[in-house]
Amino acid sequence: MFAPEYEKNICPYSFTRACSFSLLLFSCLKYSAVDTKVTNVPVAFEKYSPRLPFRMLWYQIEPILAYNKLGEEEKVLEITSAILNNHNRAFSELYQLRGRIYMKRGDLDTARGEFEKALYYNKNYRLEEDELTVLN
Repeated sequence: MFAPEYEKNICPYSFTRACSFSLLLFSCLKYSAVDTKVTNVPVAFEKYSPRLPFRMLWYQIEPILAYNKLGEEEKVLEITSAILNNHNRAFSELYQLRGRIYMKRGDLDTARGEFEKALYYNKNYRLEEDELTVLN
């Protein structure tokens, strides 16, 4: 799945290598969400996520989007809760994603709360038409 020489050269103390690796990993996660032949990518993310910088998912949310496309909603809610509850509350995209999950589950009150937070933290943020109907 990953080039073995790349995997063994990762130094947990090297920010440059961690970022390079994370870009490779996130690309694979994004690809796996479309191509069902790649089934071990979430396992790879779990394996390497402790090596990634603390704020990596603040700037690159591809793993979260990949989990969502794979239908792993609980994992998405777990990861987004960790981000939102640990020093980054103003992340409108994550609130929107969480709202979509709750809307899909039929929990419109919780979805409404998530969409309201997305707009609270960014008044210029644009929600989808179906998301706006939940707010009304």
